Amino acid sequence: MKALMIGVRKSYALLAILILLCDRVTKMWALHACVTPYLVNTWLSCSLAFNRGISWSFFHAESPYVFALVTALVLLVTVLVARHGWQGFIEGRAITGEVLVVAGAFSNVYDRFAYGGVIDFIALEYHGYCWPLFNIADIAVVVGVFLMMYESIVSEVNA
Repeated sequence: MKALMIGVRKSYALLAILILLCDRVTKMWALHACVTPYLVNTWLSCSLAFNRGISWSFFHAESPYVFALVTALVLLVTVLVARHGWQGFIEGRAITGEVLVVAGAFSNVYDRFAYGGVIDFIALEYHGYCWPLFNIADIAVVVGVFLMMYESIVSEVNA
């Protein structure tokens, strides 16, 4: 049983490292390649932006006080999700969602301190509908939240 837990722990660590590496590498690429908008095809392009708010630039502000408050709240939520994930791990539950959320949030928090905002660069457009800019960490956070919601629903149904 102990060997299984070590293997699971390594799998979660590997997933977190993979998310962090993919996000950091693509953001470093974007800092150089997407300074001017870069069209990949008719629905995908790269356009560099620094998001000082949260998802979809909600609470975006140039004020350093608002930025610090938003950053503190993001850190608090990240710590709470990490704590919830650790508790779930100890209880033997799957914590893939929590790992995705924490890894993605950690990478975005790093951007806040290193660049004064989160590096967003992936742009999607379809027939005039534009999705807000995002990055790999954002994808991890969204998928992680959906996995956490799914696990919560399944555990209540099975209870």
